[in-house]
Amino acid sequence: MTEHWRGIHTEIRIIPKTALPKLIELQNSLVESFTKGGLNDADIKRHLKANSDFMEFLEMNGKLINNDKFPGVVYLILFDFLYDKNGIELQGEMFDKIQDFRKAFRFTYIFLTYSDRSLFLEQLNPSRFSIEEMQSYIEHRFYEVKNQLVDYGAFMFEGLRTIFQGMTDLGKDQIINIYIY
Repeated sequence: MTEHWRGIHTEIRIIPKTALPKLIELQNSLVESFTKGGLNDADIKRHLKANSDFMEFLEMNGKLINNDKFPGVVYLILFDFLYDKNGIELQGEMFDKIQDFRKAFRFTYIFLTYSDRSLFLEQLNPSRFSIEEMQSYIEHRFYEVKNQLVDYGAFMFEGLRTIFQGMTDLGKDQIINIYIY
């Protein structure tokens, strides 16, 4: 179970709001390359090109704000923790603006805007949480592998601090893009 988790990555970027239409266009192209293609060489090349264009656009237009040394799945567990323990829903349809993209790939893609900042800034303040509380949550939730999850509470706390800092720094003309793949 946790071996699979090591292959999950998370990128959190602050990007200009003006880049959103092109980002959506590239995402739609990527989704189409998966949903309408097969496994022949031409389809695989089309998908790799769409994926490359998408990732290149994110790199060129967004400022990466996380440099995590832990598996990206930590953010998914963090989002579950925030919802289960505090009713804070960052993964819901309200904030997951591009539903087709998420459904096609079974991973999470979240945009948080400046107006979302007012909803969440105080709720996501790390001073409201503790590493111990997060570690307890993950050990209870994943009891069968809890001995493999040492330090995940600290990882979750660090992920929360990253999102909180990004929301603190967010300008009115920017969005936070959280991409877990």
